[in-house]
Amino acid sequence: MLGAFGDPLVTGKPCLDDLRDGKNTVLVALAMQRAGPAQQSILRGLIGNRALGEDGAARVRRILDATGARTTVEHLIRERHEQARQALARAPFPPAVTAALLEIARAATVRAS
Repeated sequence: MLGAFGDPLVTGKPCLDDLRDGKNTVLVALAMQRAGPAQQSILRGLIGNRALGEDGAARVRRILDATGARTTVEHLIRERHEQARQALARAPFPPAVTAALLEIARAATVRAS
């Protein structure tokens, strides 16, 4: 998500690199699966294109939104975070360990874009 929608000033990560590198992410896979032929053609032409600029990235982002891929991935992230919280609530770890693991789960899933 951050590789496509993140704000580099907040995340410290360029938001075009994942798209330029053509990373096979759940986000992209869902979009390709759900996209119509014209959208798939656009995604294939832009994702993995080392010359991708902000205009092309904006087109990709619109397709990621239009296909529901972004919403689905956000839901998956929230769902997995809750599963981790529930598992930690049942785990026989000392409280300090549980707290540290909960913080790691939070930091990995509740990040600013």
